[in-house]
Amino acid sequence: MDTLQPNSSSTSPQTVKRVKNAILQEAKSEEKYVKDILKDLTHTEKVEHKAEKEASKAELALESSKKQEQSALKDVYRAENKHNVVVAEIVQVRNDLQYLTHSKRAEQRVANKFETLEELEKQEQAVLKNVYRAEHKHNVAIANVEQARKALQSSFRHHDIAKNVLQRKASYADDVLAKHDENTHTRNVKLTTLRGPSATTEAGRVILGS
Repeated sequence: MDTLQPNSSSTSPQTVKRVKNAILQEAKSEEKYVKDILKDLTHTEKVEHKAEKEASKAELALESSKKQEQSALKDVYRAENKHNVVVAEIVQVRNDLQYLTHSKRAEQRVANKFETLEELEKQEQAVLKNVYRAEHKHNVAIANVEQARKALQSSFRHHDIAKNVLQRKASYADDVLAKHDENTHTRNVKLTTLRGPSATTEAGRVILGS
C-alpha cells in the first residue's frame, strides 16, 4: 500500500495526478488478485463437490457389492444343500443294494437299484458342478466387495483432502476480502482528499462476478 498521504492544499497538480494514478493502479491490481482468489475458490468448491459425489457413489457401490456377495453365498448354500440331498440318496441306494445282494433277492430289483444309482451319480456330478460355479461366483463377489471397500476408503481420503483445501482457501479468501474492504476504504479517503467526494467512485470496489 502506498504510504504517501496526499494533501490537496499543499501538493502540485503533477504530484496529485501521480498519487491518484498510483492509488487507482493499486486498486486495479488488488481487484484482479481478489478475482483470481475467488475464481480459484470456486474451482476448489467444484473439486470438493465432485469428490463428495464420488464418495457417495463409492458407498453405494460397496453396498451393492455386499448384496451381490450375500446373494452369491445363498446360491452356494442352495447348491451345497442339493448336493447333500443327492449324496444322501446315493448312500441310501448303495445300502439298499448291499442288503439285496446279501439277501439274494430278485435280480430285477437289483437292476432297478443300479439304474437309480447310476442316475443319481450323474445328478451328483451335475449338482457338484453347480456347487463349484456358485463358489467361484461367491469368491468373485468377495473380491468385488474388497475392491469396493478400498475404493470407498480412497474416495473418503480424497474428499477429506479436498474439503481441507477448500476450508483453507475459503478462510484465506475471507481474509483477502476483509483486507480488500479496508484498503478500498483507505483509497477512497485518499481520493476524496485529492479531488473531493466524486473521485471515490474510481477506486471503489468493483462488483465481482461469480
